[in-house]
Amino acid sequence: MVFRGFIQRIIQKWFSKYKPSFRIAGVFTSLLFGLYHWQQGIFGVIPAAPGGFYRTRLLKQYNGNLWYPVVSHAFYDTIALTMIYLSRLNN
Repeated sequence: MVFRGFIQRIIQKWFSKYKPSFRIAGVFTSLLFGLYHWQQGIFGVIPAAPGGFYRTRLLKQYNGNLWYPVVSHAFYDTIALTMIYLSRLNN
């Protein structure tokens, strides 16, 4: 919600005089989203940035409805955490 609902809309307003303002804002926001995951190391940044691009696409595809990127992120995190948990159980 912070990246797509707040930061992306602010950046989009900054570039509103340009036709691809949504795409420009999406690129910046996705890169910021990737860098936000830096605490996980480079292997946190690498999947987070493309995930950010995908969630930007969902936001555009569903006319700014934030629920689609939110549910997508929750689904991804649930799968990732389940895989981490299950691999720790098997060790």
